Amino acid sequence: MSLTRFVLKRPLVIIGLVILITVLFILQMKHLTMDPDITGALPKKIPAKRLYDRMTEIFPTKEFIFLGIEGDNIFSPRHLQDVWTLTKSLEKNSDIYQVMSPMNVSIIRGTDEGMVVEDILDVPPKTPEEIQTYRNRLFTNDLALGNLISRDSTMFGIMLLMKNTTDVNKFVEQFIPQVKKWDQETDLTLILAGKPVVSHYVGIGMQRDMSTFFMGGLGVIFILLLIIFRNLRGILLPLSVVILSVLWTLGAMALFGVPMSHSTEIMPILIMAIAVADSIHILTHYYSNTRRVKDKLELTRMTMADMNSPVIMTSLTTMAGFLALGTAGVESIITLGIFTASGVLFALLLSLTFVPAWLCLLPIPKRLKNLEGSSVTARAMMSWGNLLNTNRKLLFPFLIVVILMSIWGFSRLEHSFSSIGNFPKDHPIRIAHQLINDHFAGTTSFQIMVEGKKAGQIKDPDILRDMDGLKSVALSQDHVGDALSLADFIKRINKVLHGDDERYNVIPADKEVVTYSDFVEQHGEWKEVMVTDTVTGKDLVAQYLTLYEMSGKPDDMANLVDYDYQHAKISILMDSDDQAILRSIDRSLETYIDAHFENADVAVTGMAKLILVVDDLIVSGQINSILLSLFLVWLLTSIMFKSAIVGLFNTIPLFFAMLLNFMIMGLTGINVNLETMVISSIAIGVGVDYAIHFIYRYRLKLTESNSYESAVIDTMEDSGLAIAFNSFVVAAGFSIIAFSQFVAIMQMGVLITLTMATSAFGALTVLPLVFVNFKPKSLKLKASQLKGKK
Repeated sequence: MSLTRFVLKRPLVIIGLVILITVLFILQMKHLTMDPDITGALPKKIPAKRLYDRMTEIFPTKEFIFLGIEGDNIFSPRHLQDVWTLTKSLEKNSDIYQVMSPMNVSIIRGTDEGMVVEDILDVPPKTPEEIQTYRNRLFTNDLALGNLISRDSTMFGIMLLMKNTTDVNKFVEQFIPQVKKWDQETDLTLILAGKPVVSHYVGIGMQRDMSTFFMGGLGVIFILLLIIFRNLRGILLPLSVVILSVLWTLGAMALFGVPMSHSTEIMPILIMAIAVADSIHILTHYYSNTRRVKDKLELTRMTMADMNSPVIMTSLTTMAGFLALGTAGVESIITLGIFTASGVLFALLLSLTFVPAWLCLLPIPKRLKNLEGSSVTARAMMSWGNLLNTNRKLLFPFLIVVILMSIWGFSRLEHSFSSIGNFPKDHPIRIAHQLINDHFAGTTSFQIMVEGKKAGQIKDPDILRDMDGLKSVALSQDHVGDALSLADFIKRINKVLHGDDERYNVIPADKEVVTYSDFVEQHGEWKEVMVTDTVTGKDLVAQYLTLYEMSGKPDDMANLVDYDYQHAKISILMDSDDQAILRSIDRSLETYIDAHFENADVAVTGMAKLILVVDDLIVSGQINSILLSLFLVWLLTSIMFKSAIVGLFNTIPLFFAMLLNFMIMGLTGINVNLETMVISSIAIGVGVDYAIHFIYRYRLKLTESNSYESAVIDTMEDSGLAIAFNSFVVAAGFSIIAFSQFVAIMQMGVLITLTMATSAFGALTVLPLVFVNFKPKSLKLKASQLKGKK
């Protein structure tokens, strides 16, 4: 191969070039950022995601943080003073658009002149009478109950509506230490929840995971290489390829401005486990060839001549498996596929250049020059080949059992996505969310955008009634804690202006008869008389809104309706982010929306909707990525081996591994989610390597011996050992993922490790059994092909 000849002629140039490229990529890595926000993983073309982002342009706030406050008696004067002080401190924070607290919740009160809007408190209550009055006002306030005060009176809640211009991640990072300080300075227990807080802890977990994966992966690979090769060359060369591949890939991400996400945090360990494989194959054959060749240059040339084709084949198919993740529909998964494939490409280039450059410079290890005979492990592999030849008829009952168990396990598979459920049960954020969900309206929300055809249309009573009806539908669903919209304010104002008569706790009709006092001139004198008039409901709503704005707290509704009254928002809070629960609620909302809102465009978004979108993408992405990766592997191996049938043989171990993978997931209750959906593509892309190496050597041995049985034994002695070593190292590397901070990634680590083992088992067991049972003629090489292989 011309590349090998170039490397052997200029090894120092190759090594120097690799060092230079590495330095350039390392310099770029300082620009690498992290983005733990799960919403960033969704394609912007998805309507719910577009609307979610668009709300930032329409309303002053999109994110909220919930501060839960617990004490032995939260209505004691001491605790009320502490909550008052905390509220006033938060109101001064310029990053927060609005602080909704039990200390400043708005009270709409009727007066002789109309109405006033005022804070529930001017000063914190101290006497038992003042506290009781405060309690009464608080528990009769619809906005406060369930949102700012728990229904069992044991907790207060403060909602912090963040400005859209605020760097929420930075705010949370600085806010958490402040909350801990307040917690220590008072007798209150303070807990934080909400999407920004979840993203913060995801970021912390990502950093810990990446550190654990990288250092743990290096340690495991080092130990295994030491066991396999027992010399510095066999350890340092593969480790160099591993480290350089990761550095180059991270540098490329920084160069293109692509941040690390929750999905891509596993990318370095994936690259490490895959990158070491080619080096192991090359070095195994290098050491094997030392028995016949004593010149280091010729030894390196012969090794690379044997290994260039299978190494390129396996790298291309692995890249294809990861690139197939481009059909996932989730941007972070697509990014994982693209850059992991890039890392595999970097590892391939290093294996074909950097490794042989060093091998041709280093002397042949003296310990291996006079090595004779087969090692214990090689003899064990040959014995395994003999065992397969002897028990070839066991193939069919074995496969039938595997298929039946896989179908049973597959039938038990479920798919779900939960950002909170991804944390361990004892994690602070999971405990906090559970506590708040148990006591308050909830931390997961649907956001419904109502868009009128023109400015001012949101004041239309028909639209407001539909909004109020949608709230009623939402509240009728299990796990919905509360809902809030502009309609709630209009109903409250209408009631207050009619002497708090419950009959007026409704949206005004299209036409209303109103009675009011006015001054008229009679006989030269001005007299106050009662006047009856008919006004449109829309005009009446407009008057109510003007009254509210004049009462001093116009910002109360800024997050529910825009300045032109063309866009309104309905917020629905739930105490669960379980996919099945959210889907049931979403279905009810969509059914109501389809039957109403004739004069407005209505769409559902919010974190709850995005969770459902992710879940849908998981299902479609799983199927699409499996089909595409299988097709690409078949196509590439068919081209490589110049036979469509041989290409199919390469997919046999993959089907075997995937069947077992889904069986294990179904039997153990592991759900298909954003993390585990990539396992099949990894299994196909990496697992096919073992089939390629086995078939590549088997065809040579079969053509030489003309015996399917002898070829099995010879291939086991030659490539079987390298495949066993390789799969063991790769599986061990992937096993580090099981030490993740996140449940789904932890499960992914276990499943990938098992998948690597089953892929290798399929290549070393199922394939040879198929070959000796069916004796396919397509495996035999033609004379022209054999000449090219030798």
